[in-house]
Amino acid sequence: MRHAARRPGRLGEVIQREVSIMLQRDIKDPRLQGLVTVVETKVSRDLQRAEVYVSVYGSDEERRQVMEGLRQAAGYVRHELWKRLKVKKVPEIRFVLDQRVEDALRIERLLRGEEGSSG
Repeated sequence: MRHAARRPGRLGEVIQREVSIMLQRDIKDPRLQGLVTVVETKVSRDLQRAEVYVSVYGSDEERRQVMEGLRQAAGYVRHELWKRLKVKKVPEIRFVLDQRVEDALRIERLLRGEEGSSG
């Protein structure tokens, strides 16, 4: 039972590593070049779904374009994971924009009084 409970976490780590490699070496979409970092991957307990959290450097428009590129690449990513991981079934891949870094920077600026200062 414990082995099965750890499996989503281990699979998530492998997916995260492989997706990072694909983004660096294999996926040639110009929208994704140098702008994307895979931050975390969460796999559902039933191993049917994987949410790949990415951080995107750039403007709001660049983020939108990157996320669209990732959505379009999801089928390719899943197929490549199937070939690389040699498992019977690869989880459905969903890319999620992780805004924790941007939120932390915004909060830091607010605390320093750089944004929206009243007075």
